[in-house]
Amino acid sequence: MDAFMEFKFGNLKIIFGPGAKSSIKKVLSGVQGIRPVILTDRNLRETNAFKSFTDGLVNDGIAFEVFSDIQSDPSETQVYEAKIFALNHQCDSVIAFGGGSILDSAKCVAFAMSNDIDLMDLSNKKSPALGSVYQKRKPLICVPTTSGTGSEMNSYAVIKQASTHMKMTLIHEDLLADYAIEDPKLTLDLPLNITGQTSIDALTHCIEGYVSTKFTGNNLFVKALAIEGISTIIPALEAIIDNPRSLDLRTDLLWGSLLGGIVLQYGSGLTHGIANTIGSYYNAPHGYVISKLLVDVLTFNRTIASEKFMVIAESLAIQGKDENETIDRFIDRIKKVIARFNFASLTKIGLTETDFPKIIETSLADKCTKYNPRKVEPKDIDVILDHLIQEKI
Repeated sequence: MDAFMEFKFGNLKIIFGPGAKSSIKKVLSGVQGIRPVILTDRNLRETNAFKSFTDGLVNDGIAFEVFSDIQSDPSETQVYEAKIFALNHQCDSVIAFGGGSILDSAKCVAFAMSNDIDLMDLSNKKSPALGSVYQKRKPLICVPTTSGTGSEMNSYAVIKQASTHMKMTLIHEDLLADYAIEDPKLTLDLPLNITGQTSIDALTHCIEGYVSTKFTGNNLFVKALAIEGISTIIPALEAIIDNPRSLDLRTDLLWGSLLGGIVLQYGSGLTHGIANTIGSYYNAPHGYVISKLLVDVLTFNRTIASEKFMVIAESLAIQGKDENETIDRFIDRIKKVIARFNFASLTKIGLTETDFPKIIETSLADKCTKYNPRKVEPKDIDVILDHLIQEKI
């Protein structure tokens, strides 16, 4: 028999555990959703996970519409298209079924269905639009199908600006969902390469949030979540390769992703700053780029973040003869687990030295980079990028 738990994080209600998807009828009733639109992508729409979820809606007698034209790293154009679709089909609520791109899109669609605004206004804290009185967004339920972004846990959304094709971080308290339904059974068929990419992204949220300059060292709550996330994700990632359909391991990765989604709100760092830029320029999957960058950024930050790296190492039972060797072993453990997934070199997506100047400039301006524990200079990013293009595989 399935067992799941229910709890709250601020205004967000969370239902977590195997079988959590069966709560959808109760959840829709709780938010007074009668005719939801389900946002997903074309590939997910053809999966057993999607079929099992929508079959549940049909069996519960719930009418719904499906918009499946959400793409990886979505633009505001796709959000507006989904909004028009939902309104034309008289939908009164939004269900996000998918990974980070879909969750972020759904947040914006639910918001835009109630407000005729330029979403990019939410990317600028000084925008006059933020002083406006917005209408409450439509009811929003997030159902993650990857163990990566943790987007369901926060009030952020990353959307490409149509005019510049650059990723913009939108922030508003009403971008936080009403419910997150976290069912690891929905991740059982997730391909290993995507499992690796998304879970390494979640791991990076925990590490960068913990060592970020935005994080206050006295915040024991966030420290506890970060350490729990890291010490849960790494062993699960090491084991999932040999047992990809283990429900226990899938549950651990989804739990780590949830924790990372909370910790991310307390800061990020250079890994995300560069990844956001490369992802925008080359239309590359976010988790894949993160996976290629993380070890180099950990190495760059080790002198400044050594004390916190030692805390992480202790949580993983990593110990060397001294601090330097212990941190070596910690970084090496992450390097080894990433290497097992055999992600292709960034040169395969088109990264070349001629693009370094624009990547460096944009990465330095990224909000995430500003919270990196070690001050970042242009030459530092240049060294990291140069190391990455040396990898030809």
